[in-house]
Amino acid sequence: MNNIFLWPFYKGLQLQIAQTIFADNRAHHIGKLSFNNEMCSIDLGLIHTCKNFSLPVTILDQNFEVSKCCDELQSISQFYSEMDVLISFLNLSSMNHEERYNLIKKMQERAPKALFIEYENPERNMAYPMYYSLIAGEHLSSFGKKISTVLTRKLKNNQGICTQNTGNKTTHLKEYLKN
Repeated sequence: MNNIFLWPFYKGLQLQIAQTIFADNRAHHIGKLSFNNEMCSIDLGLIHTCKNFSLPVTILDQNFEVSKCCDELQSISQFYSEMDVLISFLNLSSMNHEERYNLIKKMQERAPKALFIEYENPERNMAYPMYYSLIAGEHLSSFGKKISTVLTRKLKNNQGICTQNTGNKTTHLKEYLKN
């Protein structure tokens, strides 16, 4: 998770995920989708927390293959051929409608159960201040990435850098929240 504004909100999230999945006695192996190329603290925290519940976790990339970073942590995470639960963590809000549909379709093919963790749309007025602080944090984070990308290009004078367009991510987030 690159957004430092959201870190306090995910403090106990790994434990809640592990408890929720452990409550279902039929789940024995967890797969978590990670669309970043690097292992983030949420992934490592989930692996270590689920290890306490004897639930192995495998981190998967965009192609639903074992992530290279997870491959290096083979001693922590055990590998099985089939996963019982796939976890999608803040992936749907960064995709357009067709990509979301395709992701959910692929998840259905890979595992019988799925756990989606996404932004909450507040139904009560009490939740609005927290909601707007989350969205403001997401916008500030993407704005910071955009500025750093522009500065990197100018300093390196390199036009061939392939980076994710943060403008599209913000547009997809707005569309997701609107729907």
